[in-house]
Formats: sequence, structure tokens, C-alpha cells
Amino acid sequence: MRSFLIAPLDNNSLSVTKINMSHFIYPLLISLAIAANCTHATPANLAMSCEHDPALQAKKSEELLSIAKKDQEDRSGPFESIDWNKVSEQDLQRRLRVAEIFAEGCFQKASDYLSAATVYQHGTTGDHFYQAFIWSHEALLLGELSQRWWVAAALDRYLVKIGHKQLFGTQLYQNPEGLFCI
Repeated sequence: MRSFLIAPLDNNSLSVTKINMSHFIYPLLISLAIAANCTHATPANLAMSCEHDPALQAKKSEELLSIAKKDQEDRSGPFESIDWNKVSEQDLQRRLRVAEIFAEGCFQKASDYLSAATVYQHGTTGDHFYQAFIWSHEALLLGELSQRWWVAAALDRYLVKIGHKQLFGTQLYQNPEGLFCI
């Protein structure tokens, strides 16, 4: 697991330190899963994680691919004919399931991270978009070169959501006059 801690040294400089987050992440994930009432991520089944069970890993990878495919299918067809209230509810359920699979320790391949990022890029909060950025970046690091654009798009979406200017110009919006702007 690649992790870095960026901390201020003083008012004018930062220190970047590489740390191993695996010592911190599993207790955090268990706490988050329990707090979110996740039924899949319990201490007992985390012990039998995908790390130690290739068949379970394959099953979870297939589930992630299926979740991402359904996410995309819900957005196909004429824009005007999509029931966005229904899609929003399904998006929430998909994000919850992806979070559970992550909490179970079952993101190992580039396609796992790619699938998760696909779901989270359709989130509603800055946190969702930032998570999509992190997972797109990890997929890219694991060799999924198609994620280059998605890394930029997710970061831009996050920045716009929190009220900052985008860096790569990937996010369009329609102004009151009906013109599309970056």
C-alpha cells in the first residue's frame, strides 16, 4: 500500500514522509464498517480476506465489474428518459457495496480500483469525488493506462465541488444563458 503523510514543518515548507498505512487502515476500516452498519465487513470475515483467498478475490472482482457495468447502464439511453431519482438511489446502494468490498480488503487489481472509481465518480459529495481520484490513481499505478484522463477528471470534479478552480478543464457546466462553460 502506497501512502504518504504530508505535514507542515513551518509556515513556509512541507515534509513528505512515506509511511505504511496498513498498520492504521484495517482498524479504521473495521470501525467505519461497523459505524455504517456494514454486515459484510466483520472482524471474522476480514480475517478470511481476499488477500488469503484467491477464489474470494475473483468473486469480489467480478462483483465490482458488475456494479460498475450497472452504473454505466443506468446512464445509457436518452438523457431525458433517465429517472434520475431512481438512479441516485441505486448509486447510493452501489457506493455502499463498493465501500463494503473495500473494507473487506478485496481491492487488489487495477480493474478493482477502476470499477470502484467509476461508481464513486457519480457520487454527490467532494469526498466521493476525491475517493474516485484516489482509486483512479491507484488503477493507473497498477497499469490501467485508461485511467490517466479519469485521474484528472476526478480531481477536477472534487476541486469544483469544494469551490476551487479545476486544474485540467474536464468539468463542464451550463450557464443561465444555456451555454456550456468550463
